Amino acid sequence: TGLDGITGQSFFELFQGVLPILPLDAFALLQRFSKQVLGDASGLAGVASSFAPSLDNAIRQRKLAFAPDTPEVRQMIAGLNESHVFFGEYFYRIFGSEQEGVDYAL
Repeated sequence: TGLDGITGQSFFELFQGVLPILPLDAFALLQRFSKQVLGDASGLAGVASSFAPSLDNAIRQRKLAFAPDTPEVRQMIAGLNESHVFFGEYFYRIFGSEQEGVDYAL
């Protein structure tokens, strides 16, 4: 089907596997593009992610949280904020501990 001649894989096989890890800014741009083209989760984006579950995180990207609250983690966040254009839009907060983050998520 479609991509066999180019990649040696079918379209379905290509997107069911592991996607390469993209830089944070590339994920942000992919999400913005997917929202403009596919709409929200109730529209085509939901359909696309149901056919290609490995794209779900890129389509429905939310916020980034970190733990534990240490000087090293704060330094890493400062570096990410300086080196990635969209980091500030996705950074949510620093949890005091990993358990606090897990409890919040559940």
